[in-house]
This record gives sequence, C-alpha cells and structure tokens, in this order.
Amino acid sequence: MNKFIPILLANVLISCMAFSQTQTIRGTVTDEWHGQPLAGATVELQPAQNTEPIGAVTDEQGRFRLLEVPVGRHQLVVSYLGYETSKITGLLIEAGKEVIQNISLKEATEALGEVVITAAAENTIPHPLSNYTLKVEEQFRYPTTFYDPVRLAMTLPGVTGADDQANHISVRGNSPASVQWRLEGVEIVNPNHTANAGTFSDRPTAAGGGVNILSAQLLGSSNFLTGAYPAGYGNALGGIMDMYFRNGNNEQHEFTAQAGVIGLEAAAEGPLKRQASGVRNQESKPGSYLVNYRYSFVGILTAAGADFGGEEITFQDVSFHLNFPVLKNAELGFFGMGGMSKNIFNSPFEEDGVSEEKELFDIDFKSKMGAAGLTFKNTFNNKIKLNTTLVYSGLEHERVSLRVADVPEPTRWSDDDILESKLAFLAKLFYKKNTRQQWDFGIQINNEQSEFNTFFTDNFGQYAYGGKISGWLLQPFINSYFYLSPKLKLNIGLHGHHFTEAPENTAVLPRATLSYFLNKKQKLSLAFGYYAQRHPAQIYAANLISDDGLAPTKSQQITTAFQHKTDKGTLFKTEIYHQYLFDVPVSIIEGSTYSVLNNLENFLPLRDTIAGTGKGRNYGIDFFIEQPIFKKSFTRIGASLYRSLYTASDGAERPTRFDGRYLINATGGTEKVKRKNGKTIIRGITSRITFYGGFRQTPIFSAASMAFGRTIFNEQQANKNKLNNYFRYDMRIYWKWNKPNRSTTLSIDIQNLFGRKNEAFQFYDQVQRRTITKKQLGFIPLLSYRVEF
Repeated sequence: MNKFIPILLANVLISCMAFSQTQTIRGTVTDEWHGQPLAGATVELQPAQNTEPIGAVTDEQGRFRLLEVPVGRHQLVVSYLGYETSKITGLLIEAGKEVIQNISLKEATEALGEVVITAAAENTIPHPLSNYTLKVEEQFRYPTTFYDPVRLAMTLPGVTGADDQANHISVRGNSPASVQWRLEGVEIVNPNHTANAGTFSDRPTAAGGGVNILSAQLLGSSNFLTGAYPAGYGNALGGIMDMYFRNGNNEQHEFTAQAGVIGLEAAAEGPLKRQASGVRNQESKPGSYLVNYRYSFVGILTAAGADFGGEEITFQDVSFHLNFPVLKNAELGFFGMGGMSKNIFNSPFEEDGVSEEKELFDIDFKSKMGAAGLTFKNTFNNKIKLNTTLVYSGLEHERVSLRVADVPEPTRWSDDDILESKLAFLAKLFYKKNTRQQWDFGIQINNEQSEFNTFFTDNFGQYAYGGKISGWLLQPFINSYFYLSPKLKLNIGLHGHHFTEAPENTAVLPRATLSYFLNKKQKLSLAFGYYAQRHPAQIYAANLISDDGLAPTKSQQITTAFQHKTDKGTLFKTEIYHQYLFDVPVSIIEGSTYSVLNNLENFLPLRDTIAGTGKGRNYGIDFFIEQPIFKKSFTRIGASLYRSLYTASDGAERPTRFDGRYLINATGGTEKVKRKNGKTIIRGITSRITFYGGFRQTPIFSAASMAFGRTIFNEQQANKNKLNNYFRYDMRIYWKWNKPNRSTTLSIDIQNLFGRKNEAFQFYDQVQRRTITKKQLGFIPLLSYRVEF
C-alpha cells in the first residue's frame, strides 16, 4: 500500500503536466450559404511544433472535436468534397479557454475548383475590394491597440491616426467624421469613450474617442472597409467599421480577469441550457451567454509620463451577448453595451498661477452612450435565408467651461450639449440560384434624432445657437453576384439613399465590381460606384439661413486592384483609387474657405451660411503585404501614396487638413514556445513603426487672435503650412504561462519608445500671447496582467 501511494501521486502529477500543455478545439463545419451541417468534412490540425498532425471527421451535425491539442500556434485546415478548402493560420491554443471554431465552407465553382482560402470568421461577410478582417487575437498581440479594433485598423494602408490620444482616423485622406460605426450590420452612434480626446477645440467628434466602449473580450472578428463598398453599405464616404459579437462557450463556464495601468476588467461566458423549440429527433445546441465589465482610470498613465493636459479621465462600461437556437435552422441573439466617461480639468490658478490659456478655466466633459438590440437569422431551405437586426443606440455629450482666473467670479464661458439617437432595422434576404448566381435584397431603416446647443464667449461678445434634425433614413438595396465566364465574376448592385428631413437627400447609387481570376492564387479587380452621406445637425442648422436645400455629400469612386496569395498564406495586394466628391457643404460667406471635408469636431465657431457647392478629390495607391503568424513570426506592412484636395466656394483647389501624402505602417513580431516543469510558456515581442507626412495647418493671425480672445486663422491661406512628419515606434513584450485549466498573460506595451514629440496642431495662446504647437503623447509604458480560467 505504501508503494502504491507514490506511484499514484506520480501518475496524477504526470497527468496534470500533460493536461497543462493541452486544450480542446471544437466547433462545427457548415455550408456558407444555407448553414446546413457538412457531415464527413475533414478537419486537420497542423501543429507549429514538430509533432504529428491531429485529425477528425465531422459527425451528422457537422461537429468536430480535437482533444489534447498542444498549447501554442497551429494551423487548422478544413476540406470537403465540392467546397473550397479553408485554412486558419496562426490559431492560438491556450490552457485557460477552449477554442471554438464555427467554420463555413463555400461551395466551389467550376472556374477555380478547390482553391485554398483563409477562413472567414463567424458573422463576417466577404467583400470584393478594400476590405480587411480584423481579428480579436491580433488586438492582444499587436502593440498599443488598447484592445480597440480601430487602433488595430491603423496598421493598414490608407489609414492614418489623427491624434495619439484617440482613435480618430483619416481613411484615404477623408475626414474622420466620414467614418461610420456599425454593430451587427447596422449603423450606430459614436461608440467611444471621451469623444473630445485629442481635438483642437476640446469638443466631441462624430466618429471617434479615447477608446471603444465595446470590449474586445466580446468581439468576434470585425470588417473594416476602406472604399469600394458593395450595395448594402451606405451613408459613409470614408471607412466603415463593422463589428460583430462572438458567441460564448455553450458547453462550459469560462472567466477572464485583467488588470493594468488602464484599469480593471472582468468577463464571463458559458452555456444557457435551453432546448431549441421545434427541434425533434436530433440534439440541439444550447444557448450561450457572454458578459463583460470594465472600469478604467488614466491617472496612473499621467504619473507614468503621459500628458493629457492635466485632466482627470475615467470611464466604465458593460456589454453582453445572449445567443439562442430557436428553430432547427434559426438563431436569436440579444445584445447590449453601455458606457460613461468624463474628463475633468481644474484650473491651478489659486495654487500655482496660470502659465497657459487652458489654465484660465475649469472644464468638465461628461458623456454617456448605450446600445441594445437583437438579431434573428433563419435559413428556410438551400436557396433562401433571412437575416434581420434591430438596434437602438443613443448618446449624450455635455461640456461646460467656466473662466475662473483673472475674473471677479467664475464666469460661464462655453457650453456644448449634444443628444443623438438611432433606431436602426435591417432586413436582408439572400437567394442562391446556383453556385454561379446569387442575389441579396434588403433595406435598412433608421430613425435618426440629433440635437445640439452651443454657447461660447470671446472679447466681442457671447454667441448661442442650436439646431435639431429628426427624420427617417431609408436605404433599400439589391446585389447580384454571377459569373460571366469561368474566370470572370461580376458583382452589380443598387443602393438607395433617402432622408425625410430634407427632400434633396434622395439618391440612387449604382455599384459594380468585376473580378478576373488569373489562376488560383491571383486576381485582378475593377470597381466603380456612387456613395452618399447625410450631414450632422450642425450643418443642417447652418444651412437654414440659406434658401437652398442641402443634398447629401456624394462621391464617385473607381478602384483597380491586384491580389496574390501564396500557398503559405502570404498575401500581397495593391489598389489604385480615385474618389471625386461633390455636393460638399462649404461656407458661402465672403472670404471663408470652410469645407466639411476638413472637419474633425462637430462644431462651427460661428453660425455660418452653408451651401452644397463644394468639391473634393482623393486619389492614390495602397500596398499591403501580410505574412500571418504560424510557427514563429508574422509581418504586416501597409503603405500609401495619396493626395487629398478640396475646393471651397471661392473655386480654388487646396490640400485638405488630412493631406499627409504618404504613410507607412509596418508591424512584425516573433514568438517562442517553451515547455518546462508542467508549464508551457509563450514569449513574444512585437514592434510597430508608423511614419506619415504631417497634416496641414492653416496659418494663424496673431494680432486678430489677441483682439478676439480666440484663435483666428488666415483662411485665404487655408492648409498652406505642413506639420512635421510623424514618426512613432511602439513595442509589446508578453509572456504567457499555461497551467492546468488556467492561462496567464503579462504584457508591457511601450508607446512611442523613443519619446518623439510629434506635432498635433497649432493655436494662439492668450496667456503666452504667441502661437503654440501642441505636441502629441510621448513615451508611455503600459503594464497589463490577464488571467483566463
């Protein structure tokens, strides 16, 4: 008996050691079109280490399960007769969470046979051109993403960050205000904390902020479109960020906790034991839940050297997703997200005096945002399926500035109040005639409400104005996909745009993409389309002074592309594009060169008179090279050469504010896996280099600025000056420890390792009585500790 105990303990220890280095991969394989399970599909895991492949065959429900998969990076290959082979490269296996892969295979055409494609993640939709899939795992591997999909998009060609403090982006020279956010396929209000971060006026923006309210813990993969949108995507001229929730684990409960200098975060997921109604004589999937809470503070970052202008910044948010199978071939989802944030700045004049203009004021900015909705997906048969989404989203921004220095008593100096809401409904019907011809029909209906009130003061008086819009934005669309020949594919569609607030807001927008497959690895594409975007309430209010109506800003875009993908998954593609913008709102006041194409904030310094007579041009070439991570390393390089120009009411063509003209985003890294004493340790280091031409700056009238008590620009020389070129080097170092039922990650992100003081914008400082160049963030270390179990 005494001899048996040591032997038993040794066996237990060996078992734990083995288990600590393995995990389960499971999921389903279905037809991409009708969602039916593919029984007998081959699933093979090709480990990055020198071990034998692990294989399985799907059962009658299309399910597979791979047991005792070693921790580390692997490649998953799924194949089925008559379908395109799917390959998922760089799949990360950790001890703390099961890996669930629900893979949809596309029926092969006679033109290409069994080509190998990179598997689309759940809830993503393939697009012909100018589309990138952003994976959540990349947000945890790339440097200084703050687990935000837009900051990950800044690694792509044509995408330039507007300021280090926020995720405002310019896409192919377009204004950040032209970027659209979508959730589960429909448009929502700005889903970001601290929407005023990194702006010249300290006022909120339309499409950005300090960080995304929806945590990466709940995200599936996101689609990011930079142009050439197919019909079904509308009301946007710049980029589109299309985010989707992932489903929680429907077999076991799992938890995640994370702490760092940004704050604290906790997530939970697991099964909801509910038998699907209408399902008989077969086993149904249980539903699942997924929930996350985050509380963040930026005070520690300030102590670490980050300059946020002396502001106290805090935010918190919560989000959830519930998923239920309700019929044999249908799913119902409920989801929601909400967050609050604030920036508080207290003037130091009583203790330390005033050394710059901002210190004359106490400034409070508070913001709230929320969204809730449901999705219903039903496959009727092998030819017809229907997806519907209903989402309500709303936000409130409030900014108050009191002058407390050099005045007898605190004086109201400026106020901004913004209320926005959208009730969005999307119905999309898919019809598949055969593998060579498919159709999409649908409509998105938005009820849009927006109201603003602005008050500000200068040396000549006080100004107050406001406005409100309320209307329905109707966007019907139709798409068709078919082969003209074995190697020639055509996508053609129509997208409607009608906003009831203004009769002029009606347009029919044709779009088409023609793709020629040179072989299984290469293709050429040509896309042409018209696009439209309605205006914010501030622009419609300014137009009320004019007798002319205001049509949406429109653009005509043509794109040509070449794509090549190697057998090892390395992707190279290049796109040449030209975007012509017209019906652009510009000021018709004599001497003004204002155009919405230069907007970042939702703010006009005075109530202006606006007409839609402006124009603009964006043209350039994008290059993209990506080697996905598999065994040890990965590389992503995005580069662009471009111009961004606008024409104001005086007829002169000038560079826009975002005409940087060139950019390079280069990211790469390596990982090493080591097994020791029952643990699997993954060590990684990644780096990112960002280099782009400086944005444009309008010269400042110093004498007029002093007289008015605010910055006055020389509009006749709009955007004549150029800020210095932007350069930043970021690094991320991480360690992952995998133990029984638990994985732990310690990471250090270093933003701006060399501490370069990049330029943000210029303004006239009333205290220093000179023009000041505002600098962006310097060297910032970000420490994070994460546990999954």
